[in-house]
Amino acid sequence: MSRVRTITLALAGTAAMLTTAVAQDVQTPDSSTWYRLVTMYNGSDARSGRCIQYFPEGSAHSGMVWSAEIVDATDPAYDYQFWKFVPSPDDSSVYAIVCKAAPDGYLSNVPTAFSADGRWDYVAVAESDAPADKYGFGLGGLRAGVDSETGEAYSDIFTDIDEEDLYRYVNCAGADQDYAINVSRATVAYDTNEWVFRFSPRLPVSGIGNVVVDAGSGETAPTEIYDLYGRKVSTPGHGIYIVDGRKVVY
Repeated sequence: MSRVRTITLALAGTAAMLTTAVAQDVQTPDSSTWYRLVTMYNGSDARSGRCIQYFPEGSAHSGMVWSAEIVDATDPAYDYQFWKFVPSPDDSSVYAIVCKAAPDGYLSNVPTAFSADGRWDYVAVAESDAPADKYGFGLGGLRAGVDSETGEAYSDIFTDIDEEDLYRYVNCAGADQDYAINVSRATVAYDTNEWVFRFSPRLPVSGIGNVVVDAGSGETAPTEIYDLYGRKVSTPGHGIYIVDGRKVVY
């Protein structure tokens, strides 16, 4: 049975009221869990199995999210592929989407364009606790449920409506858009599911192969430690770092 949900989104100082029929109850993401968002695209091109990844300033898709092939925990891009859904303090069904590699930031809910050429920017460091474009993503506007094979929840991810009252969805585009994470409207062909994402929880990275664990425990302390942004750090916290040219888990 469908249910109707009304969401209030704050956008540039104004409020947009969204009412959407949900085919199935949305499985609420655990706000303490990091998820890899894997497209459920069921066609035949290279979108299949790709996930949403944040590309920081100076990288291939500077400051944006883009689709990418899944990497393992030994890859420097690993934490750039994991996301947390933080509910708004004013409405628990509206979320900020935060990347594990830059947890002080958030995915802007205002796309660069209201068309297929639109992209989604990541604000690496929030300027305040609740900027206007921080909390503004809804789940399950058209499709949500639980994957029968994996047991993982899946959902579409959408934001405010456009001038024709059609929702804007986070979408995995095809080759003509270089497999960008772009903007899709409710007129998209639903049978390919490129706008639906499976929420795959992040597994602990302890015990993974090909990575040195706790490089600081030896007799000689490492001389150079960098985070995955390439910034030199003196006191690393928990995570993966580049230490004297090697990937290391602390």
